[in-house]
Amino acid sequence: MNHFHRFNTLGHLARGRVPGQLVIQITDRCNARCPQCGMRVSNAMARHRLSLDQVNAMLEAAAAQGVKVVSFTGGEPFLVFDDLVAMIRHAGSLGMNFIRTGTNGFWLARPKAPGFYDRVSRIADQLAASETLRVDGKTKCPAPFLIAATGRWFSSA
Repeated sequence: MNHFHRFNTLGHLARGRVPGQLVIQITDRCNARCPQCGMRVSNAMARHRLSLDQVNAMLEAAAAQGVKVVSFTGGEPFLVFDDLVAMIRHAGSLGMNFIRTGTNGFWLARPKAPGFYDRVSRIADQLAASETLRVDGKTKCPAPFLIAATGRWFSSA
């Protein structure tokens, strides 16, 4: 970020304009060992996470100010998957039009292991049930939700 952009952002805040996106780091826990990341599993540090109530309060405050975009980050957000899905649902219910998250894909590891299809299907089903997923930022993701994994498409149906 260049210095002009920082001052521009501060100017918007000073004039009461709200940033266009809310980024919430829901956890700093991670199960990966990415050498460039301070949150890698091998980094000895106290780990924290935000509670569902804390995140919901942030979402409600942001939505009240007109924020329409939210990103859930980490660490690895999928380590708190049930809460992540609840956060996605709540953000959608507040009228946030663009909701995103990321993952290191640990839940797609070992596609030949027993239970792989069930694990991926459970995740796809829960995300599809959130009814806030978007394919291109405009269109709600139709059920059954399809997810790409190891070169195959898995249906939640």
